[in-house]
Amino acid sequence: MVEWKKLSVELDISADKIKEIEVNRRGQVNDCKHDMIQLWMESDKFSSWKKLVDALSRCHQLVLAERIKTTYCHEG
Repeated sequence: MVEWKKLSVELDISADKIKEIEVNRRGQVNDCKHDMIQLWMESDKFSSWKKLVDALSRCHQLVLAERIKTTYCHEG
């Protein structure tokens, strides 16, 4: 499975929406990633940097997860 699709699943985006993004963007990976993140942010009213970091970690994207965590996830 392509990495953006794995992340989509971890962010609870439906298989139908994943397929729709892929078809609409004709498989252009960067456009698919952009649309997937935009959809997640618009549809998950509890979207947060922490949720994204957790999902990236589950997808074994640890370097990116750590970069986002240190840049955007600040303890209150």
